[in-house]
Parts: sequence; structure tokens; C-alpha cells
Amino acid sequence: MSVRELLINSVQFAPELFLVLAAFAIVLFDFLSRSKQRDLGIVSLIAFAVAGGMLWFISSHIPPQSSVYFSGMVTVDAFSTAVRFVICIVMFLAVLLSMGDRFHRDGDTAEYYALLLFMSVGLSGLSLSKNLLMIYLSLELVSLSSYILVSLTKREFFSSEASLKYFLFGALSTGIMLYGMSLVYGLTGSIDLDRTFAAVAAGGLNAGALYLAVVLVLAGLGFKIAMVPFQMWAPDVYQGAPTPVTALISVGPKVAAFAVLLRFFYKGIGDFGMNWYDLAGFLSVATMTVGNVIAVSQNNVKRMLAYSSIAQAGYILIGFAVPSALGKQSVIIYLLAYVFMNLGAFALVIPLIRAVGSEEISDLKGVAQKAPVAALALTLFLLSLAGIPPMAGFLGKFYIFSAAVQGQKLYLAVAGVLNSVIALYYYVRVIKYMYLDQPEKDLAVALHPAIVAAVIIAAAGTLSIGIYPEPFIRIVAGAVSIF
Repeated sequence: MSVRELLINSVQFAPELFLVLAAFAIVLFDFLSRSKQRDLGIVSLIAFAVAGGMLWFISSHIPPQSSVYFSGMVTVDAFSTAVRFVICIVMFLAVLLSMGDRFHRDGDTAEYYALLLFMSVGLSGLSLSKNLLMIYLSLELVSLSSYILVSLTKREFFSSEASLKYFLFGALSTGIMLYGMSLVYGLTGSIDLDRTFAAVAAGGLNAGALYLAVVLVLAGLGFKIAMVPFQMWAPDVYQGAPTPVTALISVGPKVAAFAVLLRFFYKGIGDFGMNWYDLAGFLSVATMTVGNVIAVSQNNVKRMLAYSSIAQAGYILIGFAVPSALGKQSVIIYLLAYVFMNLGAFALVIPLIRAVGSEEISDLKGVAQKAPVAALALTLFLLSLAGIPPMAGFLGKFYIFSAAVQGQKLYLAVAGVLNSVIALYYYVRVIKYMYLDQPEKDLAVALHPAIVAAVIIAAAGTLSIGIYPEPFIRIVAGAVSIF
């Protein structure tokens, strides 16, 4: 590699390099001065803000064609840059939630924020990958960080149980995905997505073996997005993990996994007599239906949001199952809306469950009388998750359902609308408890400044995407134009 190439690579991957350096700096800072643990959250915030700023600057200097680096392992294009920027937003909000919750012991603070930084690098790696080996390595970095983060409150039974289940299901799904990737390599003779695409396009491959490989890879990535039937881990892990970690794993891995799904299936496999779209459509209906139906009976707010997250993955799968430009755009638009409205909801769950001393939905009775601003903000995010205008969730569902109708997959649009009606019930149920019931105990809802900042950012994103979506749609259209 020449000096010029090294400099170009350094610029393109400066955000990830900076995050890695920040992670090591946090560990070193903790080793030298354990008395200033609270400053580590601020350091992490600055790191993600700087990385996001770098990506914003780099996005205006990306050449029209994709740029490939490190012997074809990764590609920098408008799509990967947009996803990396969204990941920085996710991690920035996750740090704010962590600073507002303070669930971790002082001795674990440095490890916690370092793991967040390393996890963000893994998520970015997934969006950059155009090679099966790079996808696997990035996924492992995300997975290992996630397993440790879930078990950070190891002295609590539910946290330990959640971590064990997450690890076992994660290891199984990774093994399944690796087997699928090995089949892809055996059939096409390459682990580079461009070459696998060319090999599939040329024909002559064993159709049954190729379809099996596709199913196995989809199963492995389906674990990360909590797709049926690989969603079993989500409720227990969401309930047992610390709330900021729950918020993070409900959004971050989902964003990166859908980025990999789009790149692997549309740039690595294609559709050459092998209609995997119908399989994705069936899984979409199953995922949203299972998530919404079971969410109706949940009394624990974190478990309810877990099944809600499963259902949201089902909606996004509709766009993935429609082979059109609008379908791909709808996936990214919905993911962007989901980032703000879901993290915003979790940001308010943190102080509310602390105030009532319980995670039960019924214990939120009369919260609106004691904390009207918090109740109003939570209502905003819940209605957005339900798809009520003029919030971002409505725009996301509008694009998703429009893509299904345009792609002549009317059954997906009908299933999505019916499921949205079911979802409205359990979202409104929470609102009903907050506004129409009388409080059964004295409540003192204290909002940490970091939580307030996270709620403001999330609310601004939720409303701006819903009310003035043109800039976001334009950016998304440019990002998915590579497919």
C-alpha cells in the first residue's frame, strides 16, 4: 500500500479509528484516575459527536462510484456512510441514556463505555462490509460487546439469565449463518459479494443448495433483528438487561443487520430464478403478527417494548421483501424513524420505572398528573410507534405500505395495516393508565439532564421526519441508489 493510499484510507475510516482510540483512552483514563468515573460518559459523547461530524464531512467528498478498500473487504459509498452516521446518532443517544440511569457500578464505568465504543465500530463494520468474512468479524465484535453489556449488572438474577440466553441463542445463530456462508463460498468460489453476484448471475449453480445457503444466512441475521422464529431471546433479554442497554440492542444491531441484509441479498445474491422475496414476505407477516399479538397481553413495560420491537422488524421486512427502489428506501426511512421514536420511549421509561419502583404498566397510573411533560413526551413516542400522523412512524409506515402496494404485494400492506390496529391497542393502553387513572402512590419523577437532552433530540427527530420529511427522503434516496 502506497503512502497516498494509506492517507486516503485513513481519512475514509477516521471515524472508526477515532472511536477505537477513544475506547483505549477511556480504559487508560480509568487506570490512571478511578476517581473521575462520571467524566467518562462525557468523553464518550464527545467521541460519537466528533465521529458523526467526520462522517458528515466525508459524505460530501465520496466519489460517485463506490470506493473499495483493504483488498475488497469493505466499501465506502453513500449507503454505508449514511448508515454509519445513523449508528453515531444511536450511540450518542445510548450514552445519554446511560448517563441518566447510572445503573452500572463505578468500577464498571470505564468497561461499559469502552464496550459501547467497540460495539459502534462493529456496527459500522457491518455497514461497510462487502465480504462475507468481514461481515462475520464485525458481527462477532457486536455480539461479544452485547453479551457483556447485557450481563453488566451480574449481581441481578434476571440480568445473568438474560445474558446466558442471549449468548446461547447468539452463538447458535452465528453458527447457522457461518454454515450458510460456507455454502455460498462452496457454490460460488468466492466470499466477495460482487463475485458471488456474478457467479449466481452466470447460472449453473445447484439451486437447492443456494436457496439453503440463503435461508441459513437470513436465519443468522434474523436473530439480530428479532425476526420470527428467532425472536425467543428478545423478551427475556430486554427485561433482564439494564434499560439503556435494552434500548441500544433494540435499535443498533437492527440498523446494521438490515444494512447487511440489503447488501448481501441485493448486491451479493440477486434474483436469478430464486425468489427469496416471497420467503421474506412470509417472515414479515409472521414477525409482525407474533410481536403484536403477544405484546397485547404483556404487563411489563420492557417486555411490551420487546414484542413491539419484534413487530417493528416485521414492518421493516415488508420493504426488504419488495424488490424496488421504493422498497429499499422505505427500509431506511423506517429505520431512521424507529431510531428516534424507540430510543425516545426508552429514555422516558428509565425515570418512570425508577419513580414508581416497578416495571409494571399498571403502576404508571396517574403519571400525567405528577409529570405531565414526561407523560406527554412518552405519548408522542408511543403514538409514533403506532404510526399516527404527523410523527415519523406514520411516514415510515406510509412508505412501507406504499412499496408493498406498488410492488403488487397487497397482502403485505393489508397485514401491516391490520397489525398496526392491534399495536394501537397496547400503546394506547399505556397512555390510558397515565392520563385516565388516578395515581395510587406519591410519585416524584426526576429527569436527569442527560435524559432531558435525549428526549429533546429524539422528539425533534420524530417530529421533523414526520412534518418535514423532504431532506431525509432525498438523503435516503441517494443512499440506496447503489442497489
